[in-house]
Amino acid sequence: MDNNINLKHGDILAYKGQYLHSQIIKSLTHSQYSHLIIYVGDNLAVEADWSGIQYCNIDKYKNYLDIYSCDSLTEIQREQICNYAISKVGEKYDYLLLIFMFLRRIFKFRFRIKLRDSKADVCSELVNDCYSEVNDMKLVKKRYPSPQEVISSERLKFVGSY
Repeated sequence: MDNNINLKHGDILAYKGQYLHSQIIKSLTHSQYSHLIIYVGDNLAVEADWSGIQYCNIDKYKNYLDIYSCDSLTEIQREQICNYAISKVGEKYDYLLLIFMFLRRIFKFRFRIKLRDSKADVCSELVNDCYSEVNDMKLVKKRYPSPQEVISSERLKFVGSY
């Protein structure tokens, strides 16, 4: 990790994936990122990936992560974000939502549809929901945001790479 970077609980780590599925996600979402995770401390993060919502060691993504932080958060709010993320561990990945998000992007769907199973998430929705737990501090107001839309929130600032 860059010695000048001090990761804080609740920071968002944005993955610049190199695998084929990552390239597809980045292309469809017009983003440099294919995945988002929430830092919870001790080199651990919570992520929603193909096998569900789980802990991961951030070294898994070393050299491909950008770090975003919300400076206005208090330590208590950071803890609330992490506690919410941790409470989601063990829940399933929302494949239906992922398919819908891709179709919406390809065909430019503009209608609203309720697809979400509250016990399932994709990475960008998990991150947005974690921040929403803090005084309704949702990073993106729209439903089903892409990783790029979350990272583009005016509340966040880029702090470095890992």
